[in-house]
Amino acid sequence: MAEQVLVLVGTRKGAFIMESAAARRDWTVRGPYLEGQNVMNMAFDARTGTLFAAVGDPWFGSRIHRSTDLGHTWDEAGSSLAFPVDSGSKLERIWNVTPGRAAEPGVLYAGVEPAALFKSTDDGHTWTYIESLSQHPSRAEWQPGAGGLILHTIVLDPDDLDRIYVAISAAGVFRTTDGGATWHTANRGTRADFMPGEEASYPEYGQCVHKVVLNPSEPRRL
Repeated sequence: MAEQVLVLVGTRKGAFIMESAAARRDWTVRGPYLEGQNVMNMAFDARTGTLFAAVGDPWFGSRIHRSTDLGHTWDEAGSSLAFPVDSGSKLERIWNVTPGRAAEPGVLYAGVEPAALFKSTDDGHTWTYIESLSQHPSRAEWQPGAGGLILHTIVLDPDDLDRIYVAISAAGVFRTTDGGATWHTANRGTRADFMPGEEASYPEYGQCVHKVVLNPSEPRRL
């Protein structure tokens, strides 16, 4: 079967899918799917071929939708992604959905507003709140960026199932090396010139990070 290249595009008007052959000379565009909804993020699950979309509907709230036919049809992955009642937080929007690694079938991660991390072990049917991140000592000082206080990026170490990075606007990058039991700041050497004072240019946390990715040839480098 010839190689197919997909570009997944989330917009305020729905989801679009751009398709091309490996040469990427000619493209076709399909969509919009999930028409009229804010699609914050889309992801392809290489383990199953499933597409996921984090949708923020102004009337019906945020949900994760999935497609098993490369976007032609969609259904809701699950509706149980919510903060525990006693957490004092209310889900505003799902900003990210990230499929787990090949060695963890059925696992999905989701980043939300207000900044928090959720995990599913059953392809998104049910979700668990990763409370340990929200209990980080710096949590009371996290401030919203222009888009809100959002966990928008989830980076999984491909070789170490216990190592995960998350990026939060505006709190910075956090890392766990024990599968989410504890979290540590990972912002050393990252400037934050918008903060007052010379010492604050390189704070332990508080950076308004927008995106981080792994170096594919050196997975411990962001």
